[in-house]
Order: sequence, then structure tokens, then C-alpha cells
Amino acid sequence: MSEHERDVIQRRADAADRKRDFPEFEAKQGRIIETPAPRGLGDRIHLIAVALGLDRVARAFERVTGKPCGCAARRAALNKLSTPKNA
Repeated sequence: MSEHERDVIQRRADAADRKRDFPEFEAKQGRIIETPAPRGLGDRIHLIAVALGLDRVARAFERVTGKPCGCAARRAALNKLSTPKNA
């Protein structure tokens, strides 16, 4: 397998991961055209991490160690902490 073929496969896998992470987004030619409003601090941090590519680091960590990174639980806890009680 050539290096070009590996790059193409990797780009497709990354695109599939993005679709899995953000099923509510519609992507057109690699651009996100609709974004949901963040519900709390956890969602905001998640969006920043994805923009910086840190989500890929977390998935690599999971593959290498076989342990979950805990991102989803951390995101939910931060959302719960930063959401007003009467909302």
C-alpha cells in the first residue's frame, strides 16, 4: 500500500469519526454548516478540543491503552455543574 493510499484511508477515517462525534452536524465539502448551541462548559471545551484535534489524541489513547479516556463523563459532569439549577 502506498503512502498516498494510507493518507486517503486516514482522511476518510477522520471524516467518519467527525460524523460520529457530531451526528447533528451537516458537513458539506469538509465544512460544518450548522452547529448546535453549547449547553454548558463541557460542550464548549469539547468543541475547542475538536477544533484543536485533541479528540484524535483521546481516541489514540483509547486504542493504545484499551481504557476509555472518560471524555463523555467529564463533559456531562461539566455541563451539569455549569447549568443553572432552575433551568
